[in-house]
Amino acid sequence: MTTITTSGWKLRTLLPVARSNACAVATNRHLFLMCWTNGSALQQSIMGAKVEADGSLGQWSVVGTIHTT
Repeated sequence: MTTITTSGWKLRTLLPVARSNACAVATNRHLFLMCWTNGSALQQSIMGAKVEADGSLGQWSVVGTIHTT
């Protein structure tokens, strides 16, 4: 079992707009955020940020879209 502590967390790079009900995926070099709502409507953008060597996040940018039918 892995223990995660938050004592070393710092506020660094904010998302451009508030999100709710989002899904996140982390890799060893990037954090992706997708499938969120802006209060009522599902948003189709996928946001990504690079995880820096010190664990901080780089700038958020749109890296793709989710196509729904």
